Amino acid sequence: MKKAKATKFLALFLGVLMLCGSFVIPVSASSGQESGVIDTKLVKNTSDSYTSYIEKYADRAKGEKEISIDITDYYLVEGEDYSEEVKLSYADDETLLGLFTPDSGAITWEVDMTDLASGLYGIRIEYLPVSANIASIERELYIDNKAPFSQARYLTMSKNWIYMYDKLDGNGNAIFRQDVAGNDIRSEIVNSPVWRTYECTDADGFFSGAFQFYFAGGEKHTITLRGVRESMLIHSITLFPVEDVPSYSEYAQSNSDKSPAKGSIVFVEAESPFSVSDTSVYPANDRSSAANSPTSATSQRINTIGTKGYSTVGQWAMYQFKVTADGLYNINMRYRQSALAGMFVSRSLKLWSDDGKYGFWFETDDADVAAFYPHVIERADGTYLVSDGTPTIPFAEADGIRYDYSDDWQSSLIGKNGTPFAFYFEEGVQYEMTWEVALGDLAEILGTVERSLSVINESYLTILKLTGPEPDKYRDYGFTRIMPATVRALWQQSQILYNVSAELSKLCGTKGSHVATLDKVAQLLELMGSDESKIAANLSTLKSYIGTLGTWLMSSKTQSLTVDSFSIAPVGTGEKQLPRANANIFSSIWFEVKSFFVSFFVDYNSMGIVEGGEATENIDVWLAYGRDQSLIWRNLVDNEFTPNSGIAVALKLVAGGTLLPSVLAGQGPDVYIGLDATNTLNYAIRNAVVDIQDMEGFEDVLGYKTYDMKTDTYYDSKGAVVDPATITFTGSSIVPLTLYGKTYGLPETNSFSMMFYRTDILEELGIEVPETWDDVLEAVPQLQANNMQIGLAYATAMNIFLYQYGGSLWLYEDDEEYAGAQIGLATDEALDSFVDCTRLYTDYSFPVAYDGPNRFRTGEMPLLISDYITTYNQLIVFATEIKGLWAFTSVPGKVADNRQSIAAVTSTIMLHDDERTESKTKAAWEFMKWQVGDDVQASYGNEMVALVGPAAKYATANLRALQDLSWTHAEYKALIDQFYNLASI
Repeated sequence: MKKAKATKFLALFLGVLMLCGSFVIPVSASSGQESGVIDTKLVKNTSDSYTSYIEKYADRAKGEKEISIDITDYYLVEGEDYSEEVKLSYADDETLLGLFTPDSGAITWEVDMTDLASGLYGIRIEYLPVSANIASIERELYIDNKAPFSQARYLTMSKNWIYMYDKLDGNGNAIFRQDVAGNDIRSEIVNSPVWRTYECTDADGFFSGAFQFYFAGGEKHTITLRGVRESMLIHSITLFPVEDVPSYSEYAQSNSDKSPAKGSIVFVEAESPFSVSDTSVYPANDRSSAANSPTSATSQRINTIGTKGYSTVGQWAMYQFKVTADGLYNINMRYRQSALAGMFVSRSLKLWSDDGKYGFWFETDDADVAAFYPHVIERADGTYLVSDGTPTIPFAEADGIRYDYSDDWQSSLIGKNGTPFAFYFEEGVQYEMTWEVALGDLAEILGTVERSLSVINESYLTILKLTGPEPDKYRDYGFTRIMPATVRALWQQSQILYNVSAELSKLCGTKGSHVATLDKVAQLLELMGSDESKIAANLSTLKSYIGTLGTWLMSSKTQSLTVDSFSIAPVGTGEKQLPRANANIFSSIWFEVKSFFVSFFVDYNSMGIVEGGEATENIDVWLAYGRDQSLIWRNLVDNEFTPNSGIAVALKLVAGGTLLPSVLAGQGPDVYIGLDATNTLNYAIRNAVVDIQDMEGFEDVLGYKTYDMKTDTYYDSKGAVVDPATITFTGSSIVPLTLYGKTYGLPETNSFSMMFYRTDILEELGIEVPETWDDVLEAVPQLQANNMQIGLAYATAMNIFLYQYGGSLWLYEDDEEYAGAQIGLATDEALDSFVDCTRLYTDYSFPVAYDGPNRFRTGEMPLLISDYITTYNQLIVFATEIKGLWAFTSVPGKVADNRQSIAAVTSTIMLHDDERTESKTKAAWEFMKWQVGDDVQASYGNEMVALVGPAAKYATANLRALQDLSWTHAEYKALIDQFYNLASI
């Protein structure tokens, strides 16, 4: 009886305790600079798209009026150091400029809607980039602590970059500096921060116009911005009713009383933009047509823009011009679109003018507010029209102008359905036209395919959990009974892809191989969705088709367009007065003949020499990379190294096995780029490589003189300890290039393993991101219960275990002469690591052979330990359907503070040559220092991404250059943490 009473009392007590726990004590957060961090969880992993979000509120009205948010009244949500970094910035006269927000952490503002009705609002941010790094600004947006839809987690704000042209002609077109051979040298590009107005839009371009967010009236809401990449200053945040952009017919009607201009044609060279969105948008030489302007058969002339690097949604180039008379004008473009066969690409035209008729302008009666803006028009009534220079679309049809495929050059007036657009321009007004990469009519189609791909991938993962990656095709799994929604989804997606294929064929006017890919995937989905007995037998094919569809989507989103020139011509100008698409047959033949004969006499080794007519020294440099990489190095050498040093460089692209026979024959280069560490020491042992440790400036290049691997300590030439935070290259980059106390190369790349993980799957399964190997093993049973695995190559695992257990591949004695002379695999540490490593594959069934990136994207391997640069480049391009659902971090450790990984280093070396002069040796050393330097490594890495695409991230060994590459804050921090946890082999 007493026991029963005690039990009842305990139950009553627990019930009361639970009831009390359901009440929440309100927490008030202070604002302004006295704010503290409050405990607010941001919900990130929403899978809802903007399509479903806006459909939910399709019947809701637009907001009543604009709502300005007081940027000084903020909360701090996350980030331990965020409160110290957030600060208000003022001008000399104490005018508030804005709120500084770093590239990490989250900050929140309150939106008071208590006196307003519910409605849909756009969100406008006026910002100023703070950093001169190459990357654009990225933020995640949360409303009431939740991402309203998936696209709100990828807000991208561009910076402003300008080219430092030496001279301009009468129309404002660039006159490029030339070398002694008459080749144009690309002008330097610099970051020029300007205030810009950004309206929250889709970074992928699938949805045109500003996002509309629903705010319920009669209550308070919060808006949170979480830093992802780059810091910025915020001047204002405004909620506004999104108005429809007028149609071209409405725009034309407003100019119905205007007549064609009587002025002359304004010719704008596309290769000389006034400003661009990023350094990837750069001019180039194109010699495919004699009609290109300018062109030369005897030299390299910069004459186009967009051949490479100007193809991603959101990139833009801005041009300035003035017309010579008031009136209506057409805009002609000479271009070539030969990248997307059977498809078309698009550009959006945005305009701004200093008379207030084009671009983003707003009214104010506050003189202090007006004084903040660079463009002010004072009205007679004392009010002001102000602008920060942000352009806008003049009419709806200008948002996605279409350019069809052709192998040949084209020249036409921009318009739609054969009707050229007529613009009204006035004499004396400064106009700016911005050409921004857009998806145009493809936006909705590609958005549909991406959403379909996401559903297909989810369906595959659901089936995988039941069958495993290799199902028995003769077994009846009962798919329709167990997962009817998944089977139905397969059939539904097949119909969606069929419809997309038909619509795309109609839109493009042809059904080529590009469209046929959709039909191929749709047929398989229809088969699996209509007959459950076909699901198991075709699961591996479905996995392959998921990759095919991802590749199709990525190539379709690439909007490459090469542009030669623009012509602002009075309406009615004849075709003969506009640039021709192609030169006549005689000009073309003569151009090709001259180019052929001149090629025998061009001194390519002197390209870039601008002073004195002759180089102070000539060196031979070889590299065994691809053609794209060699072109970038050629441009960097011609535009930066040779003009500034006077050293001519014969840069040669060679096959990988060329160096050895060349060295044996005594015909090797002065400098070789990209030799792996093992071969660097192999050549060094044979006296084929120059020891550079005592070269002048060696310490300046590394940031230290010597590195003690045993104590992990850096020393300068005087024996003083160097702070690791100030170095340029870690010891893991130098030790593999050092033998018997001598260093034989400068580190170029340093790649290593990182742990990639699927945030969505781990969250669904309730698994924390592992920090130790014990954490990994704890996760194995739950993953295997869902037919999932962990990807870890045996060779990688063995090396990581060996060094984390305190062992080493080589034994290092106190006598440096014999350092590394003995193998270290017979030690107790090596044996322990071997036993524990092999248990992963025997006791825990880790797979030995697998396709890591592909199984990671499908969810079969939510944990993958792999080379960071290769895996990242594959996932960022070919796994777009899981964008935002994965990340990487340091590899697990034996203990949490020992998470060592193994480095793979390539180097730049100087070959030994007894006949090389001292002057030539110095020239070769100057090139080596330049080639691995901070700015050059960053420029090369960024231009690789610009030229080849997002799949070309560069694994630089230079820590200072790493921070200037386009990594997010979280990715950069993870890489730096692993850089300082690399074992030196």
